[in-house]
Amino acid sequence: MKTSIQIIILIFIATELKAQNEPTKGHIYNSIVGTNSEPIIYNSVNLNTYELLTTNLQVSKEDNLQKIVFAPLKLVDADNIGFLRETRINLAQNNGISTFGVGFGYDNSSPFSKRAEEIFGSIAFPSLRPKSPDENDLMYEIYKSTFYSMLDSIYADTYVRLIQNSFKMTVAYNHSFFEIIGGDKMDFDNDSIIDNYYSTESNNFSIGGTYVFSLLTAINISLHYNLKYSSPKQSERKVDYIGGSFSFAQRIVVLNNQYRTTPDYLKSLFM
Repeated sequence: MKTSIQIIILIFIATELKAQNEPTKGHIYNSIVGTNSEPIIYNSVNLNTYELLTTNLQVSKEDNLQKIVFAPLKLVDADNIGFLRETRINLAQNNGISTFGVGFGYDNSSPFSKRAEEIFGSIAFPSLRPKSPDENDLMYEIYKSTFYSMLDSIYADTYVRLIQNSFKMTVAYNHSFFEIIGGDKMDFDNDSIIDNYYSTESNNFSIGGTYVFSLLTAINISLHYNLKYSSPKQSERKVDYIGGSFSFAQRIVVLNNQYRTTPDYLKSLFM
């Protein structure tokens, strides 16, 4: 009985040491896919981003866009939320048109995906050895510093492997409103047609897929179905539009070519 208890305790200690030696999976990680991965025509309803938070500001003579896409569940530790982890919320303002959207995604480059479990499971993370009796404190601290730096490097390389040849998909819905959402119905030009009859400008349904070849290169394809009024006037009829897009993203310049050896990158996985 005593032997059995000792074995259980040793197994528990070994498991705890292994858990301490392996780095914690990050919620935020590197990606080339961002707000510039989709053509401007669908930018206000695009949710094909895979970051925690992205912002987009475009100013031109005919098109002014302010936009935020937020993925709040990336910060949740619970494993039982499944595909909801990639849920994204879109808030956009484009020339007086307010857009609110939600998207559900699949991303097998996520460190919480089944593909990640296989990749992380195939890595033999080294174990931190205990301090030997004849080793002074300074030498052991130097060893620990070297060990954790090596562990961070292995972990960062694993994330690069995870991102390479990965696939992402987004199914999204966006609802857009005219500049004046509420208020009394008015006939401003006295033509017997209510000028602010409709508050909804459009309903947009979309599906998009992204293939990431590496940290440098990715392609994106999306399809959109849009039911839209051209103005809030009572006489308008809703027209459906079907469209699609293809985009190619390529990282051209990295200012610090040695970034993958820097402590900041090894700790945060941010370029």
